Amino acid sequence: MIRFYTYLLSFILTALCVSACFPAEEFSDVPENLNERTANFEKIASLLVDIKSADETNVAQYTKHNDRRIRRAAALRLLTLGTISSSSIHALGQLLQHDPDARVRTAAARALGESAEGPQASAVVQALCDKNANVRLYALKSLIHMESRANEAIAHYLAESEDSNVRCPTITTENHTLRDELLRQIEINGAKFLPALAHSLTHSNRAVVSSALDMLIKLGRGATMALPNVTALMNNPAADLEIRNKCIDVVATVGDQHPTVMPALYAAKNDSAPRIRSAAENAIRRIQAQNTRPQPMPGRPQRGPIPRGPMRPVSR
Repeated sequence: MIRFYTYLLSFILTALCVSACFPAEEFSDVPENLNERTANFEKIASLLVDIKSADETNVAQYTKHNDRRIRRAAALRLLTLGTISSSSIHALGQLLQHDPDARVRTAAARALGESAEGPQASAVVQALCDKNANVRLYALKSLIHMESRANEAIAHYLAESEDSNVRCPTITTENHTLRDELLRQIEINGAKFLPALAHSLTHSNRAVVSSALDMLIKLGRGATMALPNVTALMNNPAADLEIRNKCIDVVATVGDQHPTVMPALYAAKNDSAPRIRSAAENAIRRIQAQNTRPQPMPGRPQRGPIPRGPMRPVSR
């Protein structure tokens, strides 16, 4: 019983202390806060309505607003405007790279897919390693939609550089980098990135060219569109011997799916470098073997040997 009264007394003393420390007038502004919040909500709603029909000059200023809903609405409005100025594109790139809200970054990724070029296309590539899956998804969609506008950015990150070797958290594999993730997405999406790979074959960085050729070999017959660029590089005497040899590997893998292939290979048979001559001859043999392989008759499925069961003894 004494212990009960002790607890009761301590509870009363604690309540008195709280009351003394936080007098009632401290809480007298709660209704005012509620009114303030209501007014702020109405202000945000009014801005959202205005943004839906605002022009680019007025929308761009809202990409730095302190309310995430306004920043997202501004990015989506810039998306609908299509062609926008470089300053607005830069503002979208800043949102994609630095905004703390994933929905704002997603909206920025979508908008950049319509308008990004140059440095801001790099922001879209970097977003392939965003911590939020939805941002990564729309960054990939935008990168594919950008087509030739993303070629330089993709080539930049195919190189073994400080930019491309940053840690990418999208895969649990240790040491998975941004470059690894870009190559993974190119391999998964195949033909959608072929223009970028074909463009990368003209890059001055040897690592970029080598990476593009490796990916074309992986894509196999799906890489037909890049063959003119491959054969041009293969017959370029100024190119690195290792690169030219890899071009022949691409051609041998993809096959003679383009009219430039066989003339380029026969020209390579007379190359001054013995390694190129030998590789060209091997490639020609591989392609000839592909073309002389027996083909099934049209409309008639090929039949294998008739399966037979165990022999039964003949009864006499």
